Amino acid sequence: MKYVALTITLILFSTIEVAVKLLGSGAIDPILLAAMRFLIAGLIMLPFCKVDLRKFSKKEIFTLLFCAIVGIVGCFIPYHTGVPLMPASSSALIFCLNPAFAVFFAHVLLKEKISPLILIGLILGISGVYVSTHGFLLPDFSQNFASVLLLISAITFGVYTAASKKLIVKYSSISITGLVFTIGGLFMLPFVQNWNFERTVYSISIIAYLIFAATAVGYFCFFYALKRISVAAGSSIFFLKPILAAFFSFLLLQETFSITYFLGMAVSLLSLFMILYADWRTKNG
Repeated sequence: MKYVALTITLILFSTIEVAVKLLGSGAIDPILLAAMRFLIAGLIMLPFCKVDLRKFSKKEIFTLLFCAIVGIVGCFIPYHTGVPLMPASSSALIFCLNPAFAVFFAHVLLKEKISPLILIGLILGISGVYVSTHGFLLPDFSQNFASVLLLISAITFGVYTAASKKLIVKYSSISITGLVFTIGGLFMLPFVQNWNFERTVYSISIIAYLIFAATAVGYFCFFYALKRISVAAGSSIFFLKPILAAFFSFLLLQETFSITYFLGMAVSLLSLFMILYADWRTKNG
């Protein structure tokens, strides 16, 4: 069941950048979209929350707030600001760097082991993402503000993935995710600059899809699986996200790709299998 959940996560997550691009940069304030996604998704999950916050230790309350501020506000404000400014396939590729940061912080915070094979896999994954995004040229980040924003979101999501693992294991994925999303969504509201948005059937349909499917269902499945496998194995599925994102981008946005894009994706795919194999070998001796 955990791998079914990861598959659902992969499919839904791979459509996010495409859906945002289809919505258009002028249809809604990016921070309002981020706040709506997580606040409404969190409120949907709260009725299923079976934890009593009064029984949380001070450390657990701090972790919960940390996940909401860093993992939701710190990740998805730059994410939704950057995605409309670049091709959907490229933004998906940069965001899929988050497994490298998740594994690093899981080692620091959770003492999860980083085997040499996992380390090599992470380096290959990052290299694959780089080649797919920039080819073999040096990037000029001073000219590419959107790439920097997506990189920030990848780092902060990696921190969130690792930091939330203990709470998810102790309590439940839907309880912790609902609480973090609701708190994070509320914290984003003061940053909204424009509360008006297009209220056409087209725009409302895409926003509803992003809230209910890509966010509520997608993240519930992700953290359901993460509770049952290591951070390295769970987060490494993001290396497959650009492959599906590229397919949806080609299908719906008519984006085209160079040979270096597919070369980088092949390297990222290899890195995924290396990490999953290393995780399996660790658990099975």
